[in-house]
Amino acid sequence: MNKCMIVFLGALLAAVGAKAQTPKFRLVHKVTLPPNQEFGPKRYLHDDPRVLDRGRLLLFANGLHEERDTFHILRLDSFQRQKLRAPIAEFLAYHIELTGSGNKVIGLRLLFLDTTNQEAGLQLTLRDPGGMRLVYFLHWDLSRGRITRHVRLAEDDGSTERNRLRAIGYDANQRAFYFLKQQKGFGGSREARVYVWQYKQLRQITRFAPNRRIKVAPIFDARRHRALVIEYGEMRESQPLGYLIDLQQGQVRSLRLPITTYGAIFHPRLERLYAYSSKSGELQQIDLSTGRVERTLKVGVNGHALGIVANGWLALVRNNQLQLYNLDTLKRGSSMATGRLARGFFHASGSTIRNRRIIVKNGRMIFLLSVGTRGV
Repeated sequence: MNKCMIVFLGALLAAVGAKAQTPKFRLVHKVTLPPNQEFGPKRYLHDDPRVLDRGRLLLFANGLHEERDTFHILRLDSFQRQKLRAPIAEFLAYHIELTGSGNKVIGLRLLFLDTTNQEAGLQLTLRDPGGMRLVYFLHWDLSRGRITRHVRLAEDDGSTERNRLRAIGYDANQRAFYFLKQQKGFGGSREARVYVWQYKQLRQITRFAPNRRIKVAPIFDARRHRALVIEYGEMRESQPLGYLIDLQQGQVRSLRLPITTYGAIFHPRLERLYAYSSKSGELQQIDLSTGRVERTLKVGVNGHALGIVANGWLALVRNNQLQLYNLDTLKRGSSMATGRLARGFFHASGSTIRNRRIIVKNGRMIFLLSVGTRGV
């Protein structure tokens, strides 16, 4: 065998080996939920799936009416469904001043859950007879089975947006829950404030003045104690900004982002951000130290989630396809049509990528996928 043939075969074997090691999407579990039932025996509404409790649990539905204090959860190790009931009735019975004047409960949301530290956070929304909405944060001591603290966060009389609250994330190591409160004044001016609940106390970290409404869920980096808050803008001339927040020092720095940024993720090692535009179909690689766009790649429109799923791989969830990209080169890897998960119309709004697990939502169906060397 001549030298050229040996070199050719070596290159061929290397290519085959590399292809065999290229990660692929693997379906782990599928959940099909009954229709939303507001008046039936099972009264609940579907929620966008959220990963809680250090990646152990998936929240997928909230209770209604007499079950409004119940949350429907899927264990991600055994895929067993469970119900988690919050002691709201007992709390309101004890604090009669909250509802004694005719206030009614109109919303309850589970913000974070940490079974290791035996605590959770809830957002309770009341409406008074005059139409005012009152928003409270409740600290839930799981070991004692009771609400131990409550703090009024906002009120809304219809002329402002004071009750626009958005969770940033929960740092289990620091036992700190971060959230954002937006306010829009009569003249159109906007203000955003970042708070932390830690050691059973509420503290304001910083405030800034965004140009537009913050609609997309913030990107949280617990390891580096930072978050990215994203403005919403659809028109090219709008030039939405992202606000990089130091959650320890309270410093805020703005970055230019693509329009309709529906997905963003920090590089795990480098000072780099990846931002995806659902409208233009562009994936941008941004240097965080300078704010400069280092690379732009056309990846397709109508995407909803972006995240890191394996060593060196970035995943994008679009309505018609799941795609992998090399984290450092942005070279495209494996892909999978969403039609392989479900037939017919597919809309992946509400999908998320957390703890290297891809959670694809399509109406009443939830698909849990991982990335490995074996495909679906």
